[in-house]
Amino acid sequence: MANLPPKLRWAVFIGIALLALAVRLPRLGERPMHTDEAVNAYITGQLLAGDKYHYDPQDRHGPALYLAALPVARSMGARNFPELSEVIVRLVPVVWGALTILLFAAVATQSGFLTAASAALVNAKPYPGAATAAAFTRGSCANTRPI
Repeated sequence: MANLPPKLRWAVFIGIALLALAVRLPRLGERPMHTDEAVNAYITGQLLAGDKYHYDPQDRHGPALYLAALPVARSMGARNFPELSEVIVRLVPVVWGALTILLFAAVATQSGFLTAASAALVNAKPYPGAATAAAFTRGSCANTRPI
């Protein structure tokens, strides 16, 4: 199973990514925000209002999530913090989480198919706030040669 043909390997990981979207997308706005999501919403709201992002190394992560959420929020009609919704705030991490799963396919030849598929399945369950870090970490570790 370690040497699946590339098309089959990618089909498996695309299926896992679609499963992750099917698990994550429904009812995005139905549960209360946790602290990290509320902070993300607040900072995104500040950016929508025209404020500049100021990095605070003792309190926050970098701006990738906020800067990615900004065009999504604008495209969904939000112009300020009160117009943000749970769906808008959660959409970027959900999509990044699914894309992160595809990055496991890129390293499956190095780590082994079962290891990569297992990790992808674990990542199909959302862990708030981790999608951004996981996407960039896995992306930086991915082998760039053709698979």
